[in-house]
Amino acid sequence: MVKKLAGLFRKEIQRQHAYTLKHYEGVIKLDQNELPWDLPASLQAKWRKRLQGAHLNRYPEVQPEALRRALAKKFRMQPEQVLVTNGSNVLIQAITLATAVGAKVMAPEPSFALYRMNAEGLGNRFIPMALQRKDFSWDLPEVLQQIRKHQPKVIFIPNPNAPTGNLFPIADIEKILQAAKGLVVVDEAYRQFSGVSLVKKISRYPHLACLHTFSKGYGLGGARVGYMLARAEVVEQVSKAVVPYGVTRFSEAAALLAVANDQAIDREIGKILSERERVFTKLRELKGVEVFPSAGNFLLFRVKDAKKCFRHLLKRGVLVRDQSSYPKLQGCLRVTIGTPKENGLFLRAMAAYRG
Repeated sequence: MVKKLAGLFRKEIQRQHAYTLKHYEGVIKLDQNELPWDLPASLQAKWRKRLQGAHLNRYPEVQPEALRRALAKKFRMQPEQVLVTNGSNVLIQAITLATAVGAKVMAPEPSFALYRMNAEGLGNRFIPMALQRKDFSWDLPEVLQQIRKHQPKVIFIPNPNAPTGNLFPIADIEKILQAAKGLVVVDEAYRQFSGVSLVKKISRYPHLACLHTFSKGYGLGGARVGYMLARAEVVEQVSKAVVPYGVTRFSEAAALLAVANDQAIDREIGKILSERERVFTKLRELKGVEVFPSAGNFLLFRVKDAKKCFRHLLKRGVLVRDQSSYPKLQGCLRVTIGTPKENGLFLRAMAAYRG
């Protein structure tokens, strides 16, 4: 970078690598944990009908109140306990900004890269909660000791974890809540695939917040809608760090339809769970492949040479995610569970791989 320009940007930002993802044409896309199908045609028709009266010259609401009310009703909470943003990534940044600038942030590692990126980018010290290489569990006594030692302002716990797919025991998370003085944020992006949530614990632990997204289980990655459930006091403070008008009327309309049609969505989730078990069983039968159990809509697997395997799959038109640069994930790739046809093509390509 030109010396004059380098002086304009904070060192924490210059040291970071931008979050990027290479685009490939003409491949089966199994790299971003998306649902393999769009909203049913009947719901898309309802969505377009709702948009007919939308006015593009007017700003959306600061907070999409109809969606807040719908989510509050779904979880038996008050609308003041719901904060909606354009994706849960925005909430991760807003929570960090609201709680921990110049302080300490904790999260498991390996895990979602944005916890560390946001922490360090805002001048915080990131404290990793080390996971075991064998099964990606944590050493709870060590974690509790680290919490007492460092007293982080915020702890992020993805449950299930990504990209590893494992669940952390609720009893463990409650012990963390009891030890922590800062905010504990349980990121439940994949809750619809795991069936596990700590939302009901919010009434017991005032410093607990849960993050959800419409991008995974609802299949609305293109709409960019996420939300936080927490005590009203927590929502009030975090909302001050959120840029207003982030959720468009188009996105809110899609999210409202999804919430109102949970049963139809659940049927689609059931198909993914069935395919996840099939793909897991087939991968486990392959020589030279170690596959890990998952509570998400994806599977992490280890081979001798991840980059060679990635290229092999890509040549056969299947795009997965190379995770081998993450701590303790040497040799690892992650595959999203797709349609039965897509999964079949992936499995045939893997069966032909010679590592």
